[in-house]
Amino acid sequence: MTGATGFVGKNCLEAFLECEDVDIVEVLARNPERTYLSLDSLIRKAKTFGKEVRLVHGDIRIKGISLSECDRRRISEVKEVYNFAGIISLKNNSLNKKVVLHEVNSKGTENLINLFKTSNKLECFYHCSSAYISGATSELISESWLKEPRSFRNNYEMSKWMARSRKKFIKKFAF
Repeated sequence: MTGATGFVGKNCLEAFLECEDVDIVEVLARNPERTYLSLDSLIRKAKTFGKEVRLVHGDIRIKGISLSECDRRRISEVKEVYNFAGIISLKNNSLNKKVVLHEVNSKGTENLINLFKTSNKLECFYHCSSAYISGATSELISESWLKEPRSFRNNYEMSKWMARSRKKFIKKFAF
């Protein structure tokens, strides 16, 4: 699971801990110490249910996610991936912010897909995005709507659209 410290990720992690068929949740953490502090109550809650939240040190912005060999072997057993990672910024205030948005929202999604595309164990890859992939439009947006918007109001929208486009890449592989 990525993005476990965000609003959606944290709520989903809590729901996973209540599932009978979930014993261990692997959480990708760019900064494990900060992630541990953010998820401390959920990590303790997991233990009361006889479950475990494992923090895996890695960064989706980096090709290969910068995982240790030990962590790479451990996550090779993962059956489901939940990608909730994302940087949210609706302001077009700097080139640096645009670069970070694309590194996480777009390239990060691609790096995560590449990490699991050869997995024999993976059954499902879930990618959580937002309505912002639609760009500047007044059209009704449905789940199957995939034509590229004519324009984007900000860099966040563009980065989410690019991540959605990479999701099509997933369909090439039989998970």
